[in-house]
Amino acid sequence: GTLTLNTNDTYTGGTLINAGTLALGATGSISNSAQIMVAAGATFDVSALSSFSLAANRTLSGDGTVMGNVTAQSGSVLVPGSSAGTLTISGDLSEAGGVTHNFELSSTSSDLIAVAGTLDLSTGTDSILISAISGTLPAGTYPLFTYGSLLGDETHLAVSGAPGVLTNDTTTKTIALITSGVRAPTGVTWVGSPASSAWDSIGMAAHTNWLNGGVPDFFVSGDDVRFDDTGAAHPAVDVVS
Repeated sequence: GTLTLNTNDTYTGGTLINAGTLALGATGSISNSAQIMVAAGATFDVSALSSFSLAANRTLSGDGTVMGNVTAQSGSVLVPGSSAGTLTISGDLSEAGGVTHNFELSSTSSDLIAVAGTLDLSTGTDSILISAISGTLPAGTYPLFTYGSLLGDETHLAVSGAPGVLTNDTTTKTIALITSGVRAPTGVTWVGSPASSAWDSIGMAAHTNWLNGGVPDFFVSGDDVRFDDTGAAHPAVDVVS
């Protein structure tokens, strides 16, 4: 069935669409609901609006379908899947810069945002946070977005949580992460470098400021870290996200 909201509903709790369709009429709004989750097989219908605005500090998640256009404002969060799954947007997805995406990836199933219309990444830089579902991630290519058409490109996306590069295949209309993989947490020792003193998680702009068995490596969430004379030449450490 379909439940249609035609006024500004001011409740502040989460909106969980577990089955059927929740529709917003032309004057409908759930602007105070910080979390909107669309389950598999369910629909969030915003097609009566020119575009549904996902404001700062609000999250749209799940592996159902959003019918209509979505504008993700700076400070908003997109979380495809319930664990691993696909969040489908039947219209356009426009990102204003400063949007965060949380993707869970594995060798067997991974998150995906599927945009049937235009994916607009032309403004600012948006963040992609990668989590390995099993704690490790094999080397490979992992699709993150599919789209009908694209404004901007993958250079407007910054990845953390996995090393690698983003690619845009204009034939399959897919933006994907090509990664050398994520190892399991282990023990690492700070060595630093003259180029950067950042203690940061692995990603496109991360630094191999650690030694793993004597080999330069990235920091992985969950690592046990050691500071000793190994890093005496570069003792300063900047903690960054």
